[in-house]
Amino acid sequence: MTKGTILLTGASGFIGSHIAETLLLGGWKVVCLRRSTSNTWRLSAQPNIIWHDIDLNQDLAPLFVEHSFDAVIHAATAYGKKGEDNSSLLFANVYFPLRLLDLAIKHHVSLFVSTDTFFKTAVHNYSYMQNYTLSKSHFSDWMALAGDAIKLVSLSLFQVYGERDSDTKFITNLLLKLQLGVPAMDFTRGEQKRDFIYVKDVAAAYQSVIDARASIKPGLHLFDVGTGAETELRKFIELAAQLTGSRTCLNFGVIPYLADEIFSSRANVEPFKTAFGWKPEFSLNAGLKRTVDWFAENAHLYASVSGP
Repeated sequence: MTKGTILLTGASGFIGSHIAETLLLGGWKVVCLRRSTSNTWRLSAQPNIIWHDIDLNQDLAPLFVEHSFDAVIHAATAYGKKGEDNSSLLFANVYFPLRLLDLAIKHHVSLFVSTDTFFKTAVHNYSYMQNYTLSKSHFSDWMALAGDAIKLVSLSLFQVYGERDSDTKFITNLLLKLQLGVPAMDFTRGEQKRDFIYVKDVAAAYQSVIDARASIKPGLHLFDVGTGAETELRKFIELAAQLTGSRTCLNFGVIPYLADEIFSSRANVEPFKTAFGWKPEFSLNAGLKRTVDWFAENAHLYASVSGP
């Protein structure tokens, strides 16, 4: 017997696939939105997922009637890294989730959980990401306008890492190159500090919100999700090299910093811990070890697979 039914976007992607797995293990029925052309390799071992192809059936209202969702989790996003123009970013990050929010309110879904980024704050905002972060801010404004019509939880994720991440991401490329044993890699001095959080802890954070949905008050609630601790990028890279056993020469200080480089980013996790009784389970060493081991066994996937 299932606990209920969750509508999830972004399940074919990195973080979304881990959220889907965690919910399934927790006893939830999970309905996932995708395009019919989406590559769902990350969830190939999860036959119980119900997929809905939004490009073939764009009217989502019947889906809300059929499943009587207990919650909607919006984990899909467009970063602009695949050449998307501004209108595409607005559609993916504003119009589409707003349509889901409208339907959730209309069909009396009790909870809407949105995925946000720490990059959109005034102190954490790279100029090259401003189109993306602006679109995320716009949707936050729309959620605030919903008032008390629904329970809204927005989770600002910090530096998420883990197995099955995209090969467009720095950490994935780092691990793959270290395991290949490339002769050398060039970096900045690596003094940037990041709040690295393992993806399984992030997925558990979403589940903690779902499990506590009855106690959440209507309105918009904003939370950071991270570990609350910072690690220098250089130390992260050196730990990755140690765990892979790589002899790659790590050339720190070759690449200059960006003019608007972010040197410190740490989540304020206490409000989220207090509200939902959640805390990270994995240390950086433990989470990165699991990630390294997975990439060692599955590096072949990245020769032919690409995705968000």
